[in-house]
Amino acid sequence: METKIAYPEEKLDGKLQLILYLRQLYKALLGGVLCALLLGGIYLLSVTVFAPAKQYEATAQYYVEYALQEDGMPYTYINDATWNSLVGTDLFMEDLTKRLPGYSREELTASIKAQLLSDVRYLVITYTSDAPEKTMEIFSAFGETLQTYVANQREIDAITIIDTPREATLVLHENRLLRVALFGFLAGTALCCILLYIFVAADDRIYLPITLEKRYGIPALWTGSRAEIPALANALLPSEGELLLIAAEGKKELLQEGEKVLHEAFSGGQIPGADDGITSEKAEKQIKIGSSTYDELLKGDLQATENLTAVLLVDMGSDAGTCLESMLDTCNKLGMPVKAALCLHENKQILSLYYGKGSC
Repeated sequence: METKIAYPEEKLDGKLQLILYLRQLYKALLGGVLCALLLGGIYLLSVTVFAPAKQYEATAQYYVEYALQEDGMPYTYINDATWNSLVGTDLFMEDLTKRLPGYSREELTASIKAQLLSDVRYLVITYTSDAPEKTMEIFSAFGETLQTYVANQREIDAITIIDTPREATLVLHENRLLRVALFGFLAGTALCCILLYIFVAADDRIYLPITLEKRYGIPALWTGSRAEIPALANALLPSEGELLLIAAEGKKELLQEGEKVLHEAFSGGQIPGADDGITSEKAEKQIKIGSSTYDELLKGDLQATENLTAVLLVDMGSDAGTCLESMLDTCNKLGMPVKAALCLHENKQILSLYYGKGSC
């Protein structure tokens, strides 16, 4: 055949690529599940085994009455950022540490956070510590410190508490396990889909006999159905001499199956003994079938003769295209050019999806 196409120039068989991709798609879903379990497990460990110590908080709301000038305008307004930094300065901490001698200044500074609502007159202060009793103690002491602060400056007339916490409550962190697991599943599935596409695109194994014919220019003894083998074997192979079946290294079982298939093709379904000649349907002359794996062929025990016809046995879905190309090149150099190929171990599901029902 003169239809040989260089592999880099081989046109993409979109239908076959899609079939191979969809057959592997479950691996992408499995990869997504594994990624979800991995990320979810890491997150779960971070919020359980490696979680920070328990924190208890109490929130109080105050109303700030700013002093007015003679024109009726307030002296100043203290914004959110200023309040939050102000509560950690000496104006508050010197008085607070005197009221709470058992606490360090660093501990108290970390325990108190201030913020303003949209109305700057409403001050919200959150007290946090590692024990509910300590939190409430800090709240009570800081309330007194606030009054001392008001008494020592003129910009604020009064600070009145309008929402008093009854008790400190445990700080509950948001549980994001479901979101982390969902993100892991989607990210893992997407990544696996990309990797699967690359794998399928780079896969040069033979799944269809027609691919073998186009890529290497060797006629296949069947293309869509094994029912074609008897007719094509008698049409493409000689009616006398010797057939040499060649399989990849280590595939003895492929040789046995290939001999059986050709025996059936030439004898109309009756398989004679291994040493018997086989009568071709085209002529009454005798033809013998020999076999050899690729590694045995390289030992040089077989010599090319005029009556020797080489037939390549292809393990579909297993033999890599580069391996077959190397075998064909070596056979040509040894003077045993391959005249035909017999594809075995076909995937009937792929053939059925590619050619339609009844192809197998």
